[in-house]
Amino acid sequence: AFTMPEKLCPPGFVFSGKQCVQSDTAPPNPECPPGTILENGTCKLIQQIDTVCPSGFVEEGNRCVQYLPANKICPPGFNLSGQQCMAPESTELLSTCPSNSTFENGKCKVIENIDTV
Repeated sequence: AFTMPEKLCPPGFVFSGKQCVQSDTAPPNPECPPGTILENGTCKLIQQIDTVCPSGFVEEGNRCVQYLPANKICPPGFNLSGQQCMAPESTELLSTCPSNSTFENGKCKVIENIDTV
């Protein structure tokens, strides 16, 4: 009577199906896709956020600013006539701004803080 030979694999290999496969294991090396960085075992994607200012505002640094024309107010006893304050003698026109703004370069500057997302 004949018997089938025993199938043996060399050291470090195990029999699987009809072949010997290596039984040693090693942990995979973490690798991140392009544009990301590996940090604490995870891939980190960093994106710049766009600051979107409301209509009529412009970005200055990390805040949105709006420039408005200054109100023209004449000193007591004078009346506004065009771009001049008229009285017995002419005088220089004064500019004032609303309480939520500051006078800068001939205009009222309104500052609105923005929340970044």
